Amino acid sequence: MVSMMVSIPEGNASTNKTRRNPCATRGRSMLFEPEIASLRPGTKAFKVADEQGLYLLVTPAGGKLWRFDYRFEGRQKTLAFGAYPDVSLTQAREKRDEARQLRADGIDPGEVAKERRAQSGMVADKAGHGPRLALLPDGIFEVRHGGRTIRFMEDDARQLHELLSKVFR
Repeated sequence: MVSMMVSIPEGNASTNKTRRNPCATRGRSMLFEPEIASLRPGTKAFKVADEQGLYLLVTPAGGKLWRFDYRFEGRQKTLAFGAYPDVSLTQAREKRDEARQLRADGIDPGEVAKERRAQSGMVADKAGHGPRLALLPDGIFEVRHGGRTIRFMEDDARQLHELLSKVFR
């Protein structure tokens, strides 16, 4: 009879702190709505992959943010599509498909997104933080900060403009 010595690593394998993609246990990488809703934040942000570069970034604060990683002209880039549930799984996949089509046509999807933001009339400070201001085509003045939006009618917008012009002379 032959005896064999086996070394067993110290500690329990369950103490491993790495978080696995819950979809990986099923042998596929696509996400489904119930799985997304059941994701809970950890102590560090983690990614849950969908497919073709799309993933959900789950932050420690509980945010679930859609991201799309792609390469353009040899550089790694990331597009943000919004937060779940504001942007559904279907909408995120549609945005990913649009970005992939742009990339296939030789156009950088990130530059297209920047142009769309610039054309929307939104203005922010140089760092991209703080309140964003826009004058909408129907004469409504809009202020966005964080997740809040305040809209002023034309008369209110005129008064606000006068007040701001006095403050920021």
